[in-house]
Amino acid sequence: MPPESGISQSDEQDWRSRSYPVHEDMELQRTTWWVQRCGWAVLGLLVIASLLGLFSQGPLSTASTTGASGRMEVTYDRFGRNGASTRVTIVVRDGGGGGGETAITFSKALMDAFAVDTVHPAPREERSTPDGTEFVFASAGGGPHRVYFDVRPESSGLIRGEISLPSGPRARLTQFTYP
Repeated sequence: MPPESGISQSDEQDWRSRSYPVHEDMELQRTTWWVQRCGWAVLGLLVIASLLGLFSQGPLSTASTTGASGRMEVTYDRFGRNGASTRVTIVVRDGGGGGGETAITFSKALMDAFAVDTVHPAPREERSTPDGTEFVFASAGGGPHRVYFDVRPESSGLIRGEISLPSGPRARLTQFTYP
């Protein structure tokens, strides 16, 4: 081996397979080390994703969407677990309808994917409509009306649905639910 290559003859012999005093397969050993390094990298990425909220609370976990008119803002968790309760917060800025009431409609797709456990404040009325389920609340008027829905996903996978006011565009929600 020429001296300018930077590898001495003894270093080169260290990387050769041998059978004495112990059988060594250096090619297999190098492959094993490479697989271990890849495993450590994957575990590191999982830890970073967990800290960012991919599996629980964090910057990636909370999403917020509004209807195009900006009257309604919906805040929810991007990631959920099948059977575990999650919260959907809806803020309606100028009432959702006339006559001192606010009506919020959950699309049929959302109602099929989620079970509504509790609603705060309690709705004055719930109605089934062709678009989904409408929750009607007494509106005090004045400031924004805030409603909290505690919902429980009943299936795993990607859930897409819409929440709307009687007059106005729909806010689209997308949640991935882990098994």
